[in-house]
Formats: sequence, structure tokens, C-alpha cells
Amino acid sequence: MNPFIYEICEYLETYGLNDNGGSRFVFDNASNNNLYIGELVRGVDGVYAKSVPSAEPDPYTAMQEMNIDFWSRRKNSLEAYEDMRIIYELFHRHLEFDTSNYKVRFSRVLSQPIDLDRDGEGGKLLRISVKFTMTYLIS
Repeated sequence: MNPFIYEICEYLETYGLNDNGGSRFVFDNASNNNLYIGELVRGVDGVYAKSVPSAEPDPYTAMQEMNIDFWSRRKNSLEAYEDMRIIYELFHRHLEFDTSNYKVRFSRVLSQPIDLDRDGEGGKLLRISVKFTMTYLIS
């Protein structure tokens, strides 16, 4: 697993706030997660972050680009759209933020949320793609 996607999920848990000011997402807590890395799990509601093919790092400037698809799978359509709204507002045209090991220079959402209808269990599926341009922080 790429460490950057893990750090982006931690960032989303910290700064992905709902309208009440509380965190919308729970990551790395085995009992009540709703933010996962990897493939969608049948019948499990939440947001899934999945890295997709990206350009290779620039050998001269140490700049990297990574594309991450965020999938929302919820029984309630409004909750799925709310997940996508928060991710869109957090990462679209976001300048200069740090994770534990990376300095993200710029992030942008590549499209509006894509509605992929419902899965076999009736869960609403939405996807949004985000491109991150970053460098590795050297300590």
C-alpha cells in the first residue's frame, strides 16, 4: 500500500468535517470505521479510497502526482452525496497542506461526483477522482 493514500485518509478524518463541526469520517478504528483503503466490501457502508494509475515522479524536481478515487457506498443516497460534497470541498483547488511525510502543493478534483447507480444490495455508489501534486518531506 502506498503510504500517501494512508496519510490522505488521516487528513480526511481530521479535516473532513460535517455541518455540525464534527468529523464525518472515522479511519483506523476497527470498531466503527467508515473510511477504508482499497476495494469496496460487499454490504459495508462507507467511503473507500483507491489509488489509480498516475504519472511517474519527475526525476529532476522530485514532484509526484497521484490520483485517488474516492468511492461512497451508502444505503441512503443523501449520505453518499454528503460524503462526496465534503471530499469535493476539502480537496478541490486546495493549495499547500502537509501530511505526516508529504507536502501537497496542489490538489484538485477531476470531475463532479459520478453517480454509478446502486449495487446488488441496494447501496448507492458515487465516485470522485482527485489529483494530488506533492513532494516528499525530507527530515
